Amino acid sequence: MPEASPSELDDGRYLIEKRLGEGAMATVYLAFDSHNESWCAAKILKKSLVKKPNARRRFESEARILMSLDHRNIIKGLAADTEQNPPWLVLELAEGGCLIDWINSHGKVPPRMAVDIGIQICKGLAAAHDSGIVHRDVKPHNILMNHRGVCKLTDFGIAQGDPLGPDLTRTDTALGTLGYVAPEQRASAKTVDHRADIYSAGATLYAMIVGEPSADLFVADRVTELMAAVPEPLRPVIMRATTYRPDERYDSAHELARMLHEVRGKLAPDPSETPQLALRRQDTRERPASRVAETFDVPPPTPSAPDKPELVNEPTMDTGSTDQEEPADLSNSLAELKRVALVVVIAAFATMGVLGAIGSAMRSGEARQQAVVAQAAYFETVGSSAGLVDELVTLGAHRSMLQSKWDAWDAAGSPPEKNSAAHAYSAAVAADVSKYTARVQTGDRVTARTVVTKVEELQNAERVSDQAAAAAASSGCGG
Repeated sequence: MPEASPSELDDGRYLIEKRLGEGAMATVYLAFDSHNESWCAAKILKKSLVKKPNARRRFESEARILMSLDHRNIIKGLAADTEQNPPWLVLELAEGGCLIDWINSHGKVPPRMAVDIGIQICKGLAAAHDSGIVHRDVKPHNILMNHRGVCKLTDFGIAQGDPLGPDLTRTDTALGTLGYVAPEQRASAKTVDHRADIYSAGATLYAMIVGEPSADLFVADRVTELMAAVPEPLRPVIMRATTYRPDERYDSAHELARMLHEVRGKLAPDPSETPQLALRRQDTRERPASRVAETFDVPPPTPSAPDKPELVNEPTMDTGSTDQEEPADLSNSLAELKRVALVVVIAAFATMGVLGAIGSAMRSGEARQQAVVAQAAYFETVGSSAGLVDELVTLGAHRSMLQSKWDAWDAAGSPPEKNSAAHAYSAAVAADVSKYTARVQTGDRVTARTVVTKVEELQNAERVSDQAAAAAASSGCGG
């Protein structure tokens, strides 16, 4: 019998609308974020599992992983409270449906579309692997789409590599789903590395094209009929990705994505009648009438609400756990501390009033030093904003011009050259933000809000730097 649906989370911020799906460990609900005026998905651990340490720790680990990863091809964790009973996790809403639903509805995925999906999944895997995380359950069931058809990895419930949590996998424990799991993972999931995900990505590509998975892909070199339905250019790619020995597979998800890019042009175009990848588009679901939209520069469009943003996972072969703690990685904390320090410098200028601060500094001979500090903060903000390019591309911007502006800033030598290039980049980013966030789709509103915030920080740093330089020049200290 389904558990009773909660009405809200986080003191009323997230309003639960309806149940979307239920798995072995958690229930997923459609929720409304009353602060951001947007739809999202709320994943809540089943009450019957709250007191089961292994289940709870897996849920907590997934929450930490999804909150730490930030990539357009991975479902984004937006908020979490793992201290509550039951613990909950709020996720980006994938309104376009699930890949396994597409396959069940339409059958085989045309080769070019399958390759495009494979490339996106490899990019998401590469981001996870670069952070030391192995998914261990890549399959069509765990690939979601937003309303624009952007593919996103989900369900990191059995992932390995949470730096703040214990290793929950016992030696000789098998995890994963037969047909997609690598041979070494069938023996023991505890010792696998990123190459197990390479195998699963290849098996997923095979299942898309053939219409069903195979548990024997690692012997495809000896059982030739396994590849009969796969287009010739793709056969060696899938066979190498799913070979038995991990050291004979592709070295990285980056490399597999590059190979798929190369092969794509050799494939015949997909049939014109091929259905869109996103099964569902935006609908006219209204926001709760009692909620008032927050002030926001981007005019909020009518949000979408899919029928099923996330499909529950298939049963896995998890048979136990162990509680060996791993040391935390402090690099993220140090980077955040550096960023906060820079923000404090900028905020100090903005709060005191730059001209007043520089006037005081002139009396102590520090006007030039203040200008140098402000410019350094501006350059640091520009340098840390490279991710804006990817986020704007997600919203529809063209990459080449934005990337060239940032690259020009990065390559500039002298401070005057860097300052000029930084202004050109800032202007280009601001123009695209104004253009593309004005017509943002509901599924991208989280990205749009992030972009607007980052651009405001960039423009504020630019303004403070310019004012400090002008004040220093007027004092006779130079720019």
